[in-house]
Amino acid sequence: MAPKKYYQRFNPQKSNLIKLNGPDPALAYHMEETFVVEPLKPVVHAMNTHLGYDKTTEILTNYRRSPCTIEALVTDTLSMDYPYSDYNFIDDQIYQDALKFVDYNFFPDYDKPLYPVHFCDLRAYPYDMSVSACEPFISSPELKNLLKEAQQHGDLRHAHPTFGNLYNDIFVRTRKELHEIKDNVDNCANTMKYVYDIRAFPRSHLVKKEDPDKLRQVYGCPKNHILSETMFYWPLFDYYKQHPDNHILAWGKETLSGGWNKILAEMPVKLSPQYTVLCIDFKKFDKRLNFRLIDDAHKLFKAHIDFSQYVPVWSSYDDAEYGPPEDREKQKVRMTRLFDWMCRTVKDAPVRLPDGSRYQRTKSGMPSGIFGTNWTDSICNAIYVYCILRDMSIPIHNDTYMKVMGDDSLVVLPFDVDILGSEQEAKEALAYHAKKRFGAVVNTAKGKSVVSGNIQDVPFLGFYNNSGYPSRDMEELYARLVYPERASDYNVLMARCIGHAYASCGLDRTFYTVVKDIFEYLQGQGFSPSTKELRNFDFMHGFHLTQSFPTMDEITKRLTPDTHPPDNSEYMPGWLFKHDEMPWRTCRRIRTYRDVYPNFC
Repeated sequence: MAPKKYYQRFNPQKSNLIKLNGPDPALAYHMEETFVVEPLKPVVHAMNTHLGYDKTTEILTNYRRSPCTIEALVTDTLSMDYPYSDYNFIDDQIYQDALKFVDYNFFPDYDKPLYPVHFCDLRAYPYDMSVSACEPFISSPELKNLLKEAQQHGDLRHAHPTFGNLYNDIFVRTRKELHEIKDNVDNCANTMKYVYDIRAFPRSHLVKKEDPDKLRQVYGCPKNHILSETMFYWPLFDYYKQHPDNHILAWGKETLSGGWNKILAEMPVKLSPQYTVLCIDFKKFDKRLNFRLIDDAHKLFKAHIDFSQYVPVWSSYDDAEYGPPEDREKQKVRMTRLFDWMCRTVKDAPVRLPDGSRYQRTKSGMPSGIFGTNWTDSICNAIYVYCILRDMSIPIHNDTYMKVMGDDSLVVLPFDVDILGSEQEAKEALAYHAKKRFGAVVNTAKGKSVVSGNIQDVPFLGFYNNSGYPSRDMEELYARLVYPERASDYNVLMARCIGHAYASCGLDRTFYTVVKDIFEYLQGQGFSPSTKELRNFDFMHGFHLTQSFPTMDEITKRLTPDTHPPDNSEYMPGWLFKHDEMPWRTCRRIRTYRDVYPNFC
């Protein structure tokens, strides 16, 4: 493939996307299209039984699942093609202060460096084995034939090109590629040789009957990139797990694990009856995320890594390259080169659509399927919020409370909301400064961004606060149950019933009865909950589900203040890694809420 600059020479529009090639049957891939999602019959039956026919019909009529088509996916992808004039970026003292702010609130102290994980040790990471193997493995005819043969011989349950089925092939090939990148063989660290296409896939949204259809693009990212990210991000995420009070990520504040109670316990609002709560909702956050912010986030991360050594393990490998001290400088150069390549591919990997057409991003676009997506979104979101508030002459000081998770944010300011004017005036000011400084678009519609003088009924991470307990729209939850995002079997429906029982937060006894009724009926028919679907819930909500249907007490007790925080000491397993030789694990900042945020203003 020609270098990126080659295509830029032929770009007449000066916009974010460059079309590398049009539809190409040789590069096309199958995407299951759905035009009308029919309601699930067992769910409708249970709703009719316990809700009544009229209420069930009302819910079925008021909601629908958006069609999932190639045309809609192409349209959503091309919506990322913003003109260069949209890409505002102001680098001033406020922006530099924001970088200091996130540096303090996202990383361990500089004398507690992070070490990369050796590639061989990545086999201890609990990857989801059911996901796609992605490029280049998924396009290999040879591997497809080998998978079919393995299935025929009874070695595999199915011949799908998943991460699990191609696990060894992926690790063997990727290790060779990453070694060549570290050694810069044939200048591959600076070219597109090992930068494979990202496949675009659709996520269909549930919408109300009066709203337009909504489909969101997600990415299937190459495994050489995912594995290289794990080498660097795993220790950083371990730091977050071991020291939940050292950072402003909302990790550990998952709603269904008592998140709202934990947040209220930390907030300094009890100091004064006057405070302001902000939740800023951005439109197309990932699509509009400027590469400059992504680069600066990576630079901050890079400064906290000691590239000269790996995370110590109890046993070493003959070719582990730990080496004597005199080889540390060589190791530093090689691992730095790999880190830089990893950061570059976040931006340079082409996006391929089901029709085989391919596009290059030039200014913005955060891939949603990589290991560090949530982290990158979170740190850039914190930069957004900090700068926008400072532009509005709002200081960020010791009594300011902030939590971010991806594109979600929750900010509590220690002054009366009336200072900002009306709620709509405050939203318009937020939108103005977001657009002026970053080209970001704030959603000022009712129920999206929130400016309030009361923490009650404020949304965060998909749920509203109800005096420390989560609440949500129950009709929407019924609609999500009856209109699934993708076609599935009854084993998946059983797992979804368990997940929806927890997601209801014990708010509605009728809803609990409906999902329990469906679960028990399918159980009597010989079905069992899908373990894959249960794992998806584990990832989203931060706790492990079993195949048993929960009691109401089991659901509600998770929402109470957590007196026994989870033991995350084995996030990086002690049978492999030497915990005592991991500096970031000793970075314990003993702070009260007044000390959480240094005064950069």
